Amino acid sequence: MSGSSYYSSTKIASEVIAQSFAQKNNKELTILRFSIMYGGYDPIARAIPNFIRAAKSGDNLTINGPLVLRDYVHIDDVASSIICAVNSAGAGVINIGTGRGVSIKETAESIIKSMRSSSSINIMSDNGGCDIVIDISKAESLLDYHPKVFFPDKIKEMGDLYENCK
Repeated sequence: MSGSSYYSSTKIASEVIAQSFAQKNNKELTILRFSIMYGGYDPIARAIPNFIRAAKSGDNLTINGPLVLRDYVHIDDVASSIICAVNSAGAGVINIGTGRGVSIKETAESIIKSMRSSSSINIMSDNGGCDIVIDISKAESLLDYHPKVFFPDKIKEMGDLYENCK
């Protein structure tokens, strides 16, 4: 088993447990692996919510790895993928995302623009890790999953939620 964090290790372990159960009980199984989700009000300290909070406050956005790519999948498409999976036969492990990469710098710039903020971007490091852009061809062919929301779609709506939820 490999993983660079406790989080990724526990995800892999839970997949192995589910696969073992399915095999032992002769059950079909679909495991959905979601890319980086966004949408709604998100209280977790990760890039998009942090950038929205900073931009709405007029604070500068601090980034690492400005050219590193991320595949952001909107929660509406995540919900759609779950419905697709429930309505299909066991398809194995399926990646859910958009298949499109957005750089960290583009992410910050889009959020500043969407929030109509005067914030600036501070680049702390050119090293922000590896690209995360996933292949969704299996989801498209086996689940008939096709994302409809692409970043920065719905960022303005997401930012509006931060007015009411603090």
